[in-house]
Amino acid sequence: MKSNKMPEKGMGKLISLSQKIIYGRVAWPTPQGLEFILIDDILYIQSFGNYSRIRTTSLKEVVVLKSMIAIEDILSVACFARVHHQYIVNIHHILRYTKGNGGAVVLSNNITIPVSREKKKEFLGRVLVI
Repeated sequence: MKSNKMPEKGMGKLISLSQKIIYGRVAWPTPQGLEFILIDDILYIQSFGNYSRIRTTSLKEVVVLKSMIAIEDILSVACFARVHHQYIVNIHHILRYTKGNGGAVVLSNNITIPVSREKKKEFLGRVLVI
């Protein structure tokens, strides 16, 4: 009788595939397998230690088995900005930036994400066009 369980070696190869952006999609490792998400559909990513939660434009939430540092490496060529130690946002979905201690960004789904004081200068330098 054959097992439907994937061998550990095979899973390692699948997870390494998730580090590539192919046709505007990323294959993210999840507890169930791989979740393919269009880059443009990602609103923001929130860190929870060694795993993260991706929120999409359809308000779908996907828990992925990647740390924020690993996600930053994957998305380094795309239009994303680290605005807080816990958040990366898709620049294309920012509606406005509000001033404050660090400030905050409001995304296209009207969710407000804080901008930390440490990330504020780098973030504003990246998004300001003067």
